[in-house]
Amino acid sequence: MTRTGLDPNDYYPSPYSLPTLTPHIRTGLAVIGSLALLSIITTSSLLIFLTYRFFTTRRKISTTHINTDQCTVLIFNLLLADLFQSLALVISFHWLYLDGIFAPSIPCWIQAGFLHLGDVGSGSFVLAIAVQTMSSVVRVNRIEQKWFLAAVGCIWIVVICLTIGGPLHYGEKFFTRAGNWCWISMDYEAERLWLHYLWIFLDEVWHSS
Repeated sequence: MTRTGLDPNDYYPSPYSLPTLTPHIRTGLAVIGSLALLSIITTSSLLIFLTYRFFTTRRKISTTHINTDQCTVLIFNLLLADLFQSLALVISFHWLYLDGIFAPSIPCWIQAGFLHLGDVGSGSFVLAIAVQTMSSVVRVNRIEQKWFLAAVGCIWIVVICLTIGGPLHYGEKFFTRAGNWCWISMDYEAERLWLHYLWIFLDEVWHSS
């Protein structure tokens, strides 16, 4: 039994779980958790503010204002993706309390899923902001609102599919300990590439081109 009453036989052995945290890892998790908590507070505050502005600001009928609204919507979704990342990393406090990182477990799945969702979502909406800015400013061509909203919905559908596809196909051992948190198991390096790194890389290449 661990000091919190957990039975090690219920969890995967090292390196898929980490039965005891070293002082170095505990310090790192404390810092990560604290910064994640700060990010949750600031990001949530900004999301609440933007939501308030959506419902209270009078809409002016002009191309510039409509384009600004589209950019604001994309920023809102980018912040939402960042919030998922922060929610994932604040689970570091849970591992500190348990003095270990254990998989399979609900906190591990939540952390891995939210981290993946936030990473890919953030990269995708940064790319979407770049595309929308180029369409609006460089080409002076406003994206029709129905296509814009459809694109936002499609981005989330793709991001969600990239997040849940792995665990649905491979089962509970897909998300395990990966370093100082839970993410895609080291046994699935190819899936890390195809479901995460490739999309982040493509977003970065497109954004910098």
